[in-house]
Amino acid sequence: MRAVGGPLSGRLLGGAIDWDAEAAKAAVFPLGFGNTSEFVQLDVFRQHGGKLIFYHGVSDPWFSSEDTVRYYQTLGSANGGADAVNRWSRLFLSPGVGHCAGGTQGLDQVDLLDAIVKWVEHDQAPDRLTATGDAFPGRARPLCAYPAYAQYQSGDTDAAASFSCQTPD
Repeated sequence: MRAVGGPLSGRLLGGAIDWDAEAAKAAVFPLGFGNTSEFVQLDVFRQHGGKLIFYHGVSDPWFSSEDTVRYYQTLGSANGGADAVNRWSRLFLSPGVGHCAGGTQGLDQVDLLDAIVKWVEHDQAPDRLTATGDAFPGRARPLCAYPAYAQYQSGDTDAAASFSCQTPD
């Protein structure tokens, strides 16, 4: 399909259009644009004081939490390492939680808004959040900033305070 020009092209665009070339360019652009897993250069966001919290249910049936972990690791590699990225970003994985919420074994109620507000306004980075949910009334668990995970210590097994965040060796 090679159509050149047209009554509006010359007037609006200042010349003829090679529609085949334009179609080829448009066909490539959405691949890079739609694949946000490659958007890891967040320098401008970081330099302007941006803070970012990722939250992913480990039992998400549509998008694997492992993809989010891979993205977060790539974000670290592209931005000075995990310690550098932890100054402005955190990842929290929620066991048993489906896509954004729900799941028969998940505690899917987490106050992410309060966490980001405290971080932005008071420089209190979240290392631990408390999750509750309808699946287990009266139970609370900590969600630990990646790569840490919740480890039972002692006390009431339904209390988040009975768990600590441990980092893998």
